[in-house]
Amino acid sequence: MQKYPIGIQDFRSLREGGYMYVDKTEILHHLITSGKYYFLSRPRRFGKSLVVSTLKEIFSGSKELFAGLWIQDKIKWERRPVIQLSFGGMDTGADQFIPNFIATLRNIATGFDLHLQHENLPLLVEELLQKLSRLQGKVVLLVDEYDKPMLDHIENQPLADTNRLILKGFYDTLKNCDQYLHFLFLTGISKFAKVSIFSGLNNLNDITLDAKYATLCGYTDAELRHYFDEEVHEIANTHQKSAEALYEDIRLWYNGYSWRGEKVYNPFSILNFVSKGEFSNFWFATGHPSFLVKRLTAVFAYRIENVEIDPMIFDGASIDNVDYRSLLFQTGYLTITGENKERQTLTLNYPNKEVKDALLKYTLGGFAHRSHLDSQISALDLKDALAEGDLERFQHAVNALFASIPHQIFLQHYEAYYQSILYIVFTLLGIFVKCEVSTSKGRIDAVIVYPHRIYIIEFKINDTARAALDQIREKGYANAYIAAGKPVTLLGIGLGKEERGVTDMETATPA
Repeated sequence: MQKYPIGIQDFRSLREGGYMYVDKTEILHHLITSGKYYFLSRPRRFGKSLVVSTLKEIFSGSKELFAGLWIQDKIKWERRPVIQLSFGGMDTGADQFIPNFIATLRNIATGFDLHLQHENLPLLVEELLQKLSRLQGKVVLLVDEYDKPMLDHIENQPLADTNRLILKGFYDTLKNCDQYLHFLFLTGISKFAKVSIFSGLNNLNDITLDAKYATLCGYTDAELRHYFDEEVHEIANTHQKSAEALYEDIRLWYNGYSWRGEKVYNPFSILNFVSKGEFSNFWFATGHPSFLVKRLTAVFAYRIENVEIDPMIFDGASIDNVDYRSLLFQTGYLTITGENKERQTLTLNYPNKEVKDALLKYTLGGFAHRSHLDSQISALDLKDALAEGDLERFQHAVNALFASIPHQIFLQHYEAYYQSILYIVFTLLGIFVKCEVSTSKGRIDAVIVYPHRIYIIEFKINDTARAALDQIREKGYANAYIAAGKPVTLLGIGLGKEERGVTDMETATPA
């Protein structure tokens, strides 16, 4: 049985502990032999820290840890001084960041038998690099989670900006320390802070959207089949399906992340899946997108699939003014699914089933002003009611979705609430929605196909169910479904402003 490195981010611990390692050293070899200053942005739980730790061992000359890996006989193994700095576990609260940062640097210096004299943070950084390079040679500096001091306080803008200025002072110092540095690698989740923080490091190579490094974090399809094929066959046998069918299910659940190169699987989800043998929202469950949902609900941004954007959106924002589409991409909830070179634009969409289903549930809860679990129950009740032809229960489920919205808030934006919540519900139940849900002023049209019946549904805001039925007939929505050989029901639904829900419903059959 393989040992899966779930939660293990240290390369030495992984190799000495006999854990499975998906070999990324060929890409790392290209990285270290092609340049000196690098920046990489990837979502959480994508192996950034493991990349940093692997680079540390390469530059430390730890050849024994790379036995059997691609890079083993490709470089001259020599030992260089390596500083591995992570802001992940550092207390960056008010009045804590600078003293903790200084204490960390002093501990690093102690590890190299160095004594630092300066108390000022930028001067301390320069002193450390200068003394270490003179003692042991040019320094390799690896910075992990560079943006965490800001992301931890993204809802406290004054503190986030204070930490940004502290980090800017640190990175500005590095531009004057080129003579002491052999290699610099910085990684984190966001790109939106890069411009304002790294303005001094104008020679920094941003490889976030570089196709050559698109698979540095995450597993490719070939890697999945090479390293996990035995496990996939065992799980397939347990579920009484073919291995190829299971591979397709795995692809739908966990593949799809793209940074302008080959698509990759989320490594954290894959490791958990092969360990447990069951599908679940493994990656999503490690972080709750409450801040993202607040951003989406604030601007009623609910139709976030197939969004066309200018790539400059990633670099043009600041910590206090980041576009929600950029935020969704950088945090892993959207990914690149298309590129128009003529227009110089990218298309963003959900990467896979894990992310789409889970984010829709949380977003539905945000718009409905209730927990995502309660909102999901109402959505499932709606689906079951239609499947059973129980329209009274269907009406109750629809009304339950709007019941928690404060009355005054609802009245101010009632059309937007109807459009957003009903759109999210039908998208969430997408396996039952046969056609693209269409939205326009005050209405959402849906065609829902069950094994034994088909519903053509039209919602009308501040109008009658009869008007909704007339709309279905006039547009000929049912024509394409009559030949399916199943009973077709036309369902018109009136929604009221004051009532916050269904005012009346009428059904009919196609003429």
